Amino acid sequence: MSAAASNTNASAGDETVDLAELLSVCVTLVSHAGAAIRRIFDSGNLGAVDKDASGGAAAAASAGEGSIPAQGRNTEFGSIVDPQTLADLESQRIIIGNLARLWPGLAIVGEEGELDNALSGEQQNLVQRGQTLASSETPFPEHLRKVPIKDLAVFVDPLDGTKEFTLGYVHYVTVLVGISLRGEALAGVVHVPFTGGSYPRKHDPLYEDAADQDALSSAASKDGSAPVGQTIWGAVGAGVHGITVPPASSVPADRRWITTTRTHMSPRLQSLLDELKPGRVIRCGGAGSKGLLVLARQADAYVYPQKGTKRWDTAAIDALIRAAGGQFTDGHGRAIVYDPHAPRFDNDAGILATMREDLHKLYTLPLPNADAGAVPANAAATAAPATSASAKANL
Repeated sequence: MSAAASNTNASAGDETVDLAELLSVCVTLVSHAGAAIRRIFDSGNLGAVDKDASGGAAAAASAGEGSIPAQGRNTEFGSIVDPQTLADLESQRIIIGNLARLWPGLAIVGEEGELDNALSGEQQNLVQRGQTLASSETPFPEHLRKVPIKDLAVFVDPLDGTKEFTLGYVHYVTVLVGISLRGEALAGVVHVPFTGGSYPRKHDPLYEDAADQDALSSAASKDGSAPVGQTIWGAVGAGVHGITVPPASSVPADRRWITTTRTHMSPRLQSLLDELKPGRVIRCGGAGSKGLLVLARQADAYVYPQKGTKRWDTAAIDALIRAAGGQFTDGHGRAIVYDPHAPRFDNDAGILATMREDLHKLYTLPLPNADAGAVPANAAATAAPATSASAKANL
């Protein structure tokens, strides 16, 4: 999977950025990106190609595998392993093209690599500088109103859950924009395009009971009469908005529900789950979807102790979960560093996210040189009552 940092060599000088303004612009852009994703999905022609397989893009295009039935959308897209669709490209162009236009010196990393981010006239009028965030109960921290642009970076996953998107499981799809300050995930925006309205929730065969899937596979609103699309945004020190974050007391202290990958189950991950013995395993597509489950306490932990995700998959949900008082680290309990100049953006040490400090400690894996065992030594211990933790305590 290729990617490239845009604008990282731009001359920023002493320019500063109001993070509240940048976050507000991102909130607007993800909504437009979500509309583009829905439009392309509704057209029935996703233009799917394979980024992973050698020659896969040409083969898919020549075989017509980019087309998808207008309804039902049961096409398995042949042997496509790492799909990229027209929706991925259009969403990234809307987000990165406008951010680069408004802040030419801003470092931006997009999943789909260096694209032609030229905007149409209509796209250039989607958003302008000077807008403010929607009303917030928490004042935006003053020290974040004037941040050196050279210290900021934006990580964009224009369509998280592309594989599921191509298979019609659109309730897993999210648009992710994470903002880092000196390598720390500080603010995030998650947009859920296919919530509200009349979009059907195609039954995922991983779930025997369709009602069970409907209850657990998404933390976003499922009200068919609600406006289409939902945006969740927040920043460390400014809280999380657009979603209800229930108190720790709303779930039993001894509950252990784990969410993990839908399509990348490995012997190592299965062995870990067998040892942890969670009360429920919720397998769903997309890092954003799993992050929202944790944020809404519909899952107690997001456990993924292996390679497979990238910084653009995690930056937004990292910031949001910590902004809500939770913990987000690699599998060994270390903070993930979001450096736009890094040679690679892989999360090699996996992911661990919780809203409960006791479970985070419980599920943290030992460092490779600390113990040969892959399973946390205290995994079988009885979980202590959840305790609150400041988001800053884990920075």
